[in-house]
Amino acid sequence: MKRIFISILILAPLLAFAQFSDAGAGATIRISPSLPNPLSQTKASLIYDGFDLTKASIRWTLNNKTIKSGTGAKDVTFQVGPAGSDNRLSVFASSIDGEEVEAAINIVPSVIDILMESDSYVPKWYKGGSLTTQGSKVKIVAIPHFTTGGKAVKPENLIYKWSIDNQYRVSLSGKGRQSLVYPSPMAAAGKTNISVVIENESGAISEQASVSIINKKPQILFYEKRGDEGEITSQAFRILNMTPGTKTKLQAEPFYMNFSSINDLTFDWNLDGSPSSADDGEPNAFTITTLAEAKGNHSVGVLISNIKNALDRAEGFLRINVK
Repeated sequence: MKRIFISILILAPLLAFAQFSDAGAGATIRISPSLPNPLSQTKASLIYDGFDLTKASIRWTLNNKTIKSGTGAKDVTFQVGPAGSDNRLSVFASSIDGEEVEAAINIVPSVIDILMESDSYVPKWYKGGSLTTQGSKVKIVAIPHFTTGGKAVKPENLIYKWSIDNQYRVSLSGKGRQSLVYPSPMAAAGKTNISVVIENESGAISEQASVSIINKKPQILFYEKRGDEGEITSQAFRILNMTPGTKTKLQAEPFYMNFSSINDLTFDWNLDGSPSSADDGEPNAFTITTLAEAKGNHSVGVLISNIKNALDRAEGFLRINVK
């Protein structure tokens, strides 16, 4: 389970938030520190396995102004604005083959941080965060940074009043109850609004924040698997170039699906649209063997379904060039 930050709606004029939202198919932006202070120097890194970023043309913009560009420019350092300011950081990358990907986040330096973590699947080696999809559970944590009389107020001494889609939930609220776990919407494009009012016992401090849980789609990525080396995680294949008389073993990773065991999943493989079988004993693996005289373009596809949740499924395709 990995943590990500999501967009936060400001509901009080004195309140600012650490605010993050991801965009882009499989691409994410990782920032350090994860909760930047107002006017602080922040480092951002593009995380993407679809092609070699060291050879890609990459451009970073902050509030629509280019702050860095160049080949392999996958990291950038910039200064965020004052508390409450909206800092829109975007990155655009293009591979040497012309494939393009982009990602963006909103960063609002703040005195209240909202942290979200989803339990959807990502491989242990993946550096990015998991996304909310149909059937996942979401943990939301409110981290207030309040002071009174020049002293920090301990979060556990504050009162948290949680609402879901504008309905106050007494059972989820109370002193020190900074977090809640809530199932994501079951609709494919479902959305749930969760808000919290944070107060001290005297009521002298009272601020609120809101966050939206919005479902994303699971995504299948293909990686090479080699003997004793196992899964080669440095790059996911979008296009696989092969020579005649060779073979490549692929492993399908069902990013952002929701399952406890691979036995909960079925893998329906096809080669050039015709049903085909997975490798023996490895339902998520498929070996492609090219004949000595083979040439041309082919495709491999897989439909992955969760036997415990009919709505939890994803389909992926890989183009193969034999030359």
